Amino acid sequence: MSIYADLQKRYESHETALHTQLHLLSKAAGDLAAGFGKYLGLPGERWNHPDGKVGERYVRLGEGSVDSFQEKRWIELSSSKGKVDFSIAITLVSEDRDSRTTYIFSMGVQFCEDGYLFEVQGHGVSLAIEAVKAGVFDPVYMLIVDRLVARLDPSSILIKN
Repeated sequence: MSIYADLQKRYESHETALHTQLHLLSKAAGDLAAGFGKYLGLPGERWNHPDGKVGERYVRLGEGSVDSFQEKRWIELSSSKGKVDFSIAITLVSEDRDSRTTYIFSMGVQFCEDGYLFEVQGHGVSLAIEAVKAGVFDPVYMLIVDRLVARLDPSSILIKN
């Protein structure tokens, strides 16, 4: 085998490994987003406008921040240096459906010694491979909910009367 043929074979193996890594990490991000609504106990997959028109999904997977969030399917996510960065958008709707707010959580997932490492706005949670395969993301969900509860804490609002 020539040196070039050996390099070509190594290149193909390397590309296959990168593709497999991207597939597994992106799928984990997609599964995380797909199961979050059930964890939250949402009334449905989508919220409705006051006139009954169907709105967006309560939980959406994508990329970007509040100003630039773009919904994406998990197969559309990309990776850089072994990590898939993504965002989860959660929409809270008032009971009368007159107001709603969407909160964006910047996240990432990569492989670690224990399996998968999920980052939620700079805080990491590792999950075993078996947990991810089984769709058990509760520790990650708890971290997201804790962050959201802290943002919604009315005691953080200064009121002088």
